[in-house]
Amino acid sequence: MLSITSRKKRGFHSERELVEKFRELGLWGLRVPASGVGTPIPDVLIFHNGVIYGFEVKSTTKTSVVYYLKDFDNLVDWYKHMETENFNVSAWLAVRFKGGTWRFYKIYLDTVKVECSPNAGLALVDLSREIREKGRKFFIR
Repeated sequence: MLSITSRKKRGFHSERELVEKFRELGLWGLRVPASGVGTPIPDVLIFHNGVIYGFEVKSTTKTSVVYYLKDFDNLVDWYKHMETENFNVSAWLAVRFKGGTWRFYKIYLDTVKVECSPNAGLALVDLSREIREKGRKFFIR
């Protein structure tokens, strides 16, 4: 069993790794170090074509795992607040499996459970394609 400190380090590493992977794909984003501040905000934010993508990042050594609302309720609260303010947002659960496999699961306002495995969800390349194909274009003059 991992200590809390080891889990936090693994989570921090996974969040940074995810931001770097998005940057390698030409998508700009950042890690939001907001744990314990009491404000609902995702671990990672990506901005593209007028859409804000929020990611709750999880890392597991298991071959499959189920996450319940209590595991990503900050993400759902953030999603609700952003939609109330008319922001164009998309919420995702990002799971890093042992060996470095990433899978992504779309979160909706009514999502209460997500069953995750390395063979389910979207792969990073598929998610990046989806991000590039969606969103509004803004032009600054």
